[in-house]
Amino acid sequence: MKKLLFFFIAAFAFCLSLIATTDMCVKLNDGKIVKYNVKDVSEVFYVRNDSSAIDTSSTPLIFRITSDSTAEVIGYNSSSYIGALSIPKKAQIDGKSYTVTGIGDNAFRGCSTLTSVDFPESITKIGWDAFNGCIGLTSIKIPSRVTTLEVGLFNNCSNLAHVEIPEGVTTIENYAFHRCYSLNNVKLPKNVKSIGNSTFAWCNSLTGLDIPNSMTTLGNYAFHGCVGLTNMMLPSSVTDIRIYAFYLCENLDVVIDNTRDSVSVGSGAFEGCKSVTFLKENDQTAIDTSATPLKFRITSDSTAEVIHDLYHQYHNNYNKFDTIMIPEKVKIDGHIYTVTSIGESAFKYCDSLKHISIPSSVNNIGDRAFLYCATMENIDLPSNVKNIGKMAFDSCYQLKNIIIPESVRSIGEEAFYGCYDLEPQLVIYDNGTKCHGWIGDSDYCIDIILPESVTSIDNHAFYYCNRLTSINIPDSVTSIGKYAFYDCNSLVSIEIPDNVTSIGQYAFCWCGGLTSIRIPNSVTSIEYGAFYDCKNLDVTIDNSEGNVKVENNAFYNCKSVKYLK
Repeated sequence: MKKLLFFFIAAFAFCLSLIATTDMCVKLNDGKIVKYNVKDVSEVFYVRNDSSAIDTSSTPLIFRITSDSTAEVIGYNSSSYIGALSIPKKAQIDGKSYTVTGIGDNAFRGCSTLTSVDFPESITKIGWDAFNGCIGLTSIKIPSRVTTLEVGLFNNCSNLAHVEIPEGVTTIENYAFHRCYSLNNVKLPKNVKSIGNSTFAWCNSLTGLDIPNSMTTLGNYAFHGCVGLTNMMLPSSVTDIRIYAFYLCENLDVVIDNTRDSVSVGSGAFEGCKSVTFLKENDQTAIDTSATPLKFRITSDSTAEVIHDLYHQYHNNYNKFDTIMIPEKVKIDGHIYTVTSIGESAFKYCDSLKHISIPSSVNNIGDRAFLYCATMENIDLPSNVKNIGKMAFDSCYQLKNIIIPESVRSIGEEAFYGCYDLEPQLVIYDNGTKCHGWIGDSDYCIDIILPESVTSIDNHAFYYCNRLTSINIPDSVTSIGKYAFYDCNSLVSIEIPDNVTSIGQYAFCWCGGLTSIRIPNSVTSIEYGAFYDCKNLDVTIDNSEGNVKVENNAFYNCKSVKYLK
């Protein structure tokens, strides 16, 4: 019928032209007659109305024509309330229908009343900052034909919790989900190649994210402050991890597949993370120094130690962590070094540190290494440790358990001083030859019998053990260290064995309970203040060999001193 109508009108026009008629009339449905000059008519055709096209006059949305057949949403009437929004597939502009293919830059920026968006499948692009600051959004499904999530797309959408990203997306640009504090459910498509700068920064609720094998680049600060992340595996496809990419992800254990030895790690990329492990074909444990807050010093061609860094002490860097994992191997300037030592004062004053994992490669704990780590609760010393430095664990008030490995050959003075929560015990080490003394609560140090294998009593061994009443020192002992029985004022008697050659400085200072003591002729050195202010003590010194050296104030304020010659 329509074809016939078209043919009739065309034929009629043609006939009119033949008889030189200059006007053509068309009668409309409302009865009106419209007259046209035939000379002005080039073609007559039938047009069907598109009932699916939304007339722009009936919506608060603002459109812009982008081609002969397409348009995009560029904004909305700010005086209109926008709640649940449905973007039309087609829009009728000035009587013509256009397919809606895009959302323009800043289109809904700051639209706080927007609660949801339903996109048509015709959408291929959503512009920069299109939904920046839309705090009412809680969930979003991105159209399947979109390939790039543009800069700042959902920046500051603080209540956005769920995002469905289509498989066609290959790039997520800078700040796309920046400060989406509630975001907890997002799955990256398998073809994503890059994540831009600060893309997921401060997404505090994000607890898990799988990085696909297509990923190559993680931008500056990409996951900065994502404290909810706990585990992440970076595949070997990732070759560029830029500065501070995971900065302050304090609960995150990161494993990086670097079997291709091609990954580039920017400064501070993993600073503040819980742990970072690089996997390599020939080295499964080495980590790059730029990927850890720990600082290292090369000690030989193949070894390194963890060191103290004044900058980080005074800027409270280590104090951000309650758990620290020291790597067995570290990569410095492209070379692999085995970590064999925790250096002097390495973790001094880290009063938030509760747990530390030390690799089996470590054989030295330096002086004051953990001084005033006041909240540290436990530590497992590796079986290869040979030296524990002086004051190494001094004032670790909450340290509860420690086992001294059989490998230990040296323990510095006051290594465990102030560790009041330690299980009370007498520490004998170096194959049973050295007495480090009492550690833990000194109230339990009352009656001590030293093993026959002990040859020396260390400095500060029973320092301030003021409930100690008696101690049996075996004949094998040859030296008594400085401050060994300092202020043991309940000690009422003691016998110095015949093989002892030296008594250290202040060894029995303020032992007011001692009443008599005999010093054998084997002793050749009695150091300064050895029996200082033992006011009830009668001292007898066998100097029959005539070779004893007594320093100043060795017997200051003692009751009496007698030399036998």
